[in-house]
Amino acid sequence: MKEPIRILQIVSSLNQSSGVLQVVLNWHRNMDKTKIQFDYLYFTEMPINCKTEIENLGGKYYKIPYPSFIKPLIFIKAVRQFFKTHKYTTIHSHVIHLSFFFYPIAKFYGIKNIFHHSHTTKWSDKFLNGLRNRFLFFWVRSFITKKLACSDFAGKFLFKKNYTVINNGIDAEKFQFNQEVRNKFRKELNIENKFVIGHVGRFSHEKNHSFIVDIFNEIYKQNKNSVLLLVGDGPLKEEITQKVNKLNLSNNVIFTGTKNNVNDYYQAMDVFILPSFQEAFPVVGVESQASGLPCLFADTISKDVLICNSKQLGLNLSAEQWADEILKYKNFIRKNESEILKQKGFDIKETSKKIKNIYLALSGIKNV
Repeated sequence: MKEPIRILQIVSSLNQSSGVLQVVLNWHRNMDKTKIQFDYLYFTEMPINCKTEIENLGGKYYKIPYPSFIKPLIFIKAVRQFFKTHKYTTIHSHVIHLSFFFYPIAKFYGIKNIFHHSHTTKWSDKFLNGLRNRFLFFWVRSFITKKLACSDFAGKFLFKKNYTVINNGIDAEKFQFNQEVRNKFRKELNIENKFVIGHVGRFSHEKNHSFIVDIFNEIYKQNKNSVLLLVGDGPLKEEITQKVNKLNLSNNVIFTGTKNNVNDYYQAMDVFILPSFQEAFPVVGVESQASGLPCLFADTISKDVLICNSKQLGLNLSAEQWADEILKYKNFIRKNESEILKQKGFDIKETSKKIKNIYLALSGIKNV
């Protein structure tokens, strides 16, 4: 039997909390693996990762040292050695700042198809890093053979034009509202009869957890029967925990850590909020809406994320103003919204088929 085409996915890490990695894994889980198989190249090791699942899906993963711009030759040598040893016709990169090193070397070693996928609307959180990334990416644009983006917002930011949008698809049925699961998890978390504000995301600067706590503090002032449910891990978790303790909210804030069954935790929530400083198109925004939750997103996020029962608020608004909007949903009646997600093109089966056909077309195989 003919071997499947192996696509090398380039990601920063195999971190289970990485939204970008979960997008790629969603494709992988639903890909026709008799035709397409994924391998992964990454740079940062994380204790909670997806290595076992990748292996179970038939993929391979490779790590090379994280690049140092002080000693770039070490990284360049590692990249050269990798492409000299491992033969691919197609690479699909999800990182901006390393393109300058990857693409010329990949082309030198015979990589025919170089995909770049835009998942962001900002060059970097740091001004100098942003200037660096913009400058480096400019010089390698000509190496890209296929431009992809998670939203029109992200596509226009990085490419201006001539890009293809691939929606961040999910298994809509997996996230659909389920009253029995809701009751079970609310009981396990001891939040029965509570008004639960939820958030799913890595504890990092762009997710704006400090403002989430400020918002909840204002909600708690008006409704002592409220709980904040935070799903995820990350470098700023301890800092946020200290802030919660300082505000005397520790009895009303639940830190769950990273969870494999995040779909069940959406069921336990009453409102989902995402006041991020930057998001091109968050997967959690699709998942939360599929579960029937009313959702409040920052206006920094692509308007494409507004699918159902959702609205955007400005980050220039106060925590009290956000709290007032959230409290309007106290008696919201949830229902199954999975069909709407499918109709609007966010079902993973369709998005996986779309990306598969792009891979096959570039390999000279007719779309199926």
